Amino acid sequence: LPSLIITDYLMPEMDGLTFINYVKENYPDTIGKIPIAFSTAQGSMEKDVIVPRDVIRIPKPMELKDLLKLAQIHCRP
Repeated sequence: LPSLIITDYLMPEMDGLTFINYVKENYPDTIGKIPIAFSTAQGSMEKDVIVPRDVIRIPKPMELKDLLKLAQIHCRP
């Protein structure tokens, strides 16, 4: 299993929050335990979206150094 899931708010088939809720409800003992980082644009309607407490919220644009730090924290062997 991956060590970290990164999803965006806007996606073609379902939005990121629907994805997060689907994973947590349908796979609570496997994928649902993996940390999830949720990307959303600042200054748009997505900034008012209520994100579950255990989800890491990352604003856009994200600096590469910040993304690497997030990966370093959550993707340790």
